[in-house]
Amino acid sequence: LVFARKPAPVAITWLGYWNTTGMTTVDYVLTDPWTTPEGSPQRFTEAPLRLPDSRFCYAPVTYAPEVAPLPSASGRTFTFGSFNRYDKLGPGVLDAWAGILQRVPLSRLIIKNSAIAIPQARDALSLQFAARGIAPDRIELRARSPHAAMLAEYGDIDLGLDTFPYNGGLT
Repeated sequence: LVFARKPAPVAITWLGYWNTTGMTTVDYVLTDPWTTPEGSPQRFTEAPLRLPDSRFCYAPVTYAPEVAPLPSASGRTFTFGSFNRYDKLGPGVLDAWAGILQRVPLSRLIIKNSAIAIPQARDALSLQFAARGIAPDRIELRARSPHAAMLAEYGDIDLGLDTFPYNGGLT
């Protein structure tokens, strides 16, 4: 309600939204050429203000591990992975990932998120891959862990897979 009343002469949105606020009382959205390219089909009520580089400021956490060598470089099975939320794993995503695993026959997939700790969610995901012809031993399901441990687990993955239409924002 505060923004609906236009509490300042100029209002700018930045990091909280990946898209429009939909409010005509917000004048600008701070963005960049990659998030909102010129000619993008994104529709904004705000006027895009494009920074020349990235709109993000990033500094790794002090406990971030060193970048690990690719698991397959040491002869291990090529491993895909995704640490996206469970609710992003829709039928289209699972179809695509199963298709990738079918095209790379000896590969496996690690899926990690907090819902994996729930037996029903874990079982449902396993059944969905089985229904797509993917053997259970090719899917490794991991539950949530502390942030430092999660960052280290990226070292178990050769190639990250993202979800769609709503992708991972932080990874």
